[in-house]
Order: sequence, then C-alpha cells, then structure tokens
Amino acid sequence: MTSKTVFCFDPEDDSRAEKIVSSFSSEIFSFPPLETRQNLSDETITQLLAESDVTVVFIGKHTFENGRCLKMIEDSFSRGNAFLAIYLNNAEDVKRSGKELLGKNPFDLFYFEYNNSDNITVFNSGFVLLPNKLKRRLLSKDIKAKADFIVTYDYIKDNGAENLLRWIKEERQRKADFFLECDKIKENEWSAALKITYKGNIAGFFLYYHWLTYSERKKGKGESKD
Repeated sequence: MTSKTVFCFDPEDDSRAEKIVSSFSSEIFSFPPLETRQNLSDETITQLLAESDVTVVFIGKHTFENGRCLKMIEDSFSRGNAFLAIYLNNAEDVKRSGKELLGKNPFDLFYFEYNNSDNITVFNSGFVLLPNKLKRRLLSKDIKAKADFIVTYDYIKDNGAENLLRWIKEERQRKADFFLECDKIKENEWSAALKITYKGNIAGFFLYYHWLTYSERKKGKGESKD
C-alpha cells in the first residue's frame, strides 16, 4: 500500500508550503516541481494522489474558494485517504493589521447524506445547513453530516515544525483503526449503528466509510456486502 503524503494548497501559499515541506525528507512526501504546482491539471492531481494515502490541506486565505484545491480534496475522499487540515499563519498579516487573517476551512463545503430507506450514502459538496444538535438529525429518516472529523491544526501555534510527521502518522493510524472497526458492521446493521454516532463528530467518519464501501460499489457494480 502506498504511504506518501500529498499536499493541497492555494498557489498564493506556495512559498510557505514549499518551505514547510522542504524541511522534511522528500521520500515520504509527494511534492512536485514549482511549475507543476502552479498549473495543476486533473491528470496531475490523479498522478499525485495515486502515490498517497494521506492528504494534508494547508489552509490559507483563499484555499476555500480555489477550484484546484477543492478538486484535490474531493478526489482524495474518493481514494479513501486520511486527512489533515493545517492553518498557515501569515506574518505579514500580523504586521499590517495586528491580527491573523485565517481563511475558511474548505472541509466545511463537503458533507455526506445517508438515505435510511435505501441504505445509500451520497457524497456532496457545497453549503449545507444542518441542525445545531447532531443528535436531532441522527434520529430522522435521513442523515446529513459534514466532514467535520478532519483534525485541524495551526502550523505556528501547534508547532508544526516539530509535530507534522507525528500528526500525519496519527491520522493515518486513526483512519485505519476506525475503518477496521467499521468493517465489523454488517450492511443491515448500519441504520442502527449510525444512531449512536452523535458524540465526538464521528457521524461523518461513519458515512465516509459507508460511502466508500457500500454506496459507490452499489452504484458502480450493483453489488452489496454480505
């Protein structure tokens, strides 16, 4: 299994991303040359992700609205990658305004929707309004859950220079352990299992697994899991 980490960021943040990535061993990261990074095609994104099992999203001021970034995130979900979201602090922002101008988290745009009657989960992108209480929507017929299981750090405040490799290792293991537990759930048990996921923002994690394992296979091959 591939075990490289791929990085997703807005071109405006390229110099900061390169500085971070270049401080670590290139053998564990998939980081293309500058010209490729500045002109990412769908084919290049596919090639980069083919070598990866973890996607690190560096969040700058415009990552939320960058189509290439959103494409890489969406395709990373389709691969079943683990994720990290890391805010990049801009020292120049602090000098000019006295405060950090952090961008919006692009993972707020992605959500999963479970249809109880068909036992199908659909992966969507775009704004979605959800009830304040996760438990309320889990008791309804259909379930919507944002991809809010993504762990988010601040590179400066959380000392990314010392902790990035550990964060990546932990998320790779967390996803593997969680999916291993999900493997034990039979298809006819999913409706009941989802009703107990209202604690700890794991409804989205359950639905991520369900979408990858059941829903996509049903759509593509018309099969079901025993």
